[in-house]
Amino acid sequence: MFSNSSNISCFRKQYGARSLGNSLLYGSTLVEVLIMMLVSGIVLLVVMDGLLLFFRLQTRQMETLFVSGLSLNGLYRTEQLISSADSVIKDHCCLDKKDTSLQIWRNGRMSTLQHSDSVLLFRDNIFIDTLLHGVSALNLMRYDIGVDSVSIYFSAGVTVRFPVLLSAWNHYRIKMRDNEDGYEYKEK
Repeated sequence: MFSNSSNISCFRKQYGARSLGNSLLYGSTLVEVLIMMLVSGIVLLVVMDGLLLFFRLQTRQMETLFVSGLSLNGLYRTEQLISSADSVIKDHCCLDKKDTSLQIWRNGRMSTLQHSDSVLLFRDNIFIDTLLHGVSALNLMRYDIGVDSVSIYFSAGVTVRFPVLLSAWNHYRIKMRDNEDGYEYKEK
């Protein structure tokens, strides 16, 4: 490529390169090195900040999924509690008009379902469990014909109703009453 050594020295002077073996090292001024370090630092900070924002977004999504899972779990537990009850009675001993309480009788034991401060609580003697959050009202709806239901009103405007199924004893009592009503006794 170069015919004599003077051309090589001229090339080195022109491009500022020093030869170490087969590779060329280019000389840089202090200003160029400092600017390169500054740009590299800025790029590093931007990349790390982007990763931090990604992890925050991912954590927020996980929290949202966890909270919605807890709400769904609370609905399942409330439904199981009400559907397995022998009877549900409205408790009239509440001091505050906003707070309502229902007595739930199951297998001869009484437990309480209570609405207090936008939370639905389950009480069984000394055991207290929070079933649902964001509850605005709790109501027992009695029907002469059909199945009674427990209504839970949420502050988001959603109402959930759970049927109070009749126990085996109540089924038997109704069946016997219907059988007796089917017979017409004639008085002589």
